[in-house]
Amino acid sequence: AQVQGFQGGASADAEGRLALDLPELPATVVVRFVGYAPGLVPLTAEDLQDGVVRRTVRLSPAPTTLGEVVVTDEPPGEVLWRRLLARRQRLSVRLGAYAAEGYSRLLLTRDGVTDVRPVAISLTEAVSNLSWSRGLGLQEEVVARRRLPDGGPFRWAGLEPLPDLYFEDVLWLDGRPIPSPTRYDALDHYAFRLGETVEVDGLRYLDLAVIPRRGGLVAGRIRVVDSLLVIAEADLRADFSPGGSVDLFDASYHWEFEPVWTSASLADSVWLPRRFAREGTVQVNLPGNRIPQVRFRQTTLLDLVVPGVRGEATGLGRRYRNPRSAYAGH
Repeated sequence: AQVQGFQGGASADAEGRLALDLPELPATVVVRFVGYAPGLVPLTAEDLQDGVVRRTVRLSPAPTTLGEVVVTDEPPGEVLWRRLLARRQRLSVRLGAYAAEGYSRLLLTRDGVTDVRPVAISLTEAVSNLSWSRGLGLQEEVVARRRLPDGGPFRWAGLEPLPDLYFEDVLWLDGRPIPSPTRYDALDHYAFRLGETVEVDGLRYLDLAVIPRRGGLVAGRIRVVDSLLVIAEADLRADFSPGGSVDLFDASYHWEFEPVWTSASLADSVWLPRRFAREGTVQVNLPGNRIPQVRFRQTTLLDLVVPGVRGEATGLGRRYRNPRSAYAGH
C-alpha cells in the first residue's frame, strides 16, 4: 500500500493486515497485489476515529496475459536494460518537460603541509533555474553566485552543470562528452550485468554493473526500480586521459532520483533527479609553478521539481530572475 504522491509505503503480513502512516489528509491510498487490479481508497479527515482510519480493502482478480516468450542467450542484465531504454523513450514523450530550482556548492581543498587536515582553498555557491524539454535537453541558468575568497575560478575543477543521466544520449562530465548508458544504442557501448536485489519501502531495486566495451566511457553501478524500469540511483566513474598541463584527473559521479507525482496516467512512473554529487582529485603541472594536488567536491540539490508540458514547466521553474551583472551560463 502506498499514498499517492508520496514515496515509501507498507507491505501486508501473511494474513493481509498492514499499517500505513498518512502524511496528510485528504489522501488516496493505492493497494496492489500481484494478480489483482489496484484498489484506490480515498480518505478524508472525517474518516478519522481517535487518530486512526480503519478500512477493509477487497481487490478484484485481474489475470496478467503474457506475450510470446523468446528464449535468448542475452544476459539478463542486458534484457532488462533494453526494456528500460524502451520505457525511457515512451516516458520522455509523455512527460514532455520538467523544471526545477537548483542549489550547488563546490569546495576545493589541498593536503595540509604543516597540518594533517585538508586546507580549504575556496568555496563556490550558485542558485540556478533548470528546465528539461524534449529536443532541447537539460538547460541550466545560473542566476546568483558567490565565491569565497573572491576571485577567479580554479579552471581545472570548477562548478559543473547537472549532467542528465536518464533522458539525454550524451553525458557532459567535466567538459567531456561521453556516450550515456541510457542512450538508444547503449548496448553497443556498454555491457550490463545483473547484481544485487534489495527491497526498501515496498519497492524492489535491481543493481546493474555498467561495463564499458572500450575506453573513454563510464563504469560503475546503476540501481533500477524493478517494477517501474526507472533509475533510482547511480555511481559512475569516467575514464579520462589527462591532457595538457593536467598530470592526474580522477573523478566519481553520483545521482539520486525520487518519484514525482504528475497525474494518474503517470502515477509512480516519473522519477526525476534530486541530488548530484561529484568528487575527485586533480594534479596540475605548470612550468615554473608548483601547484599542490587539489581535491574537489560538488553537491547539487534540486527542489520544486515541476513536471509538465513544454513551456508550462519552464515558466514555473523560473521563479528566480537573473539580476544585472550576475553570471548566466549554459
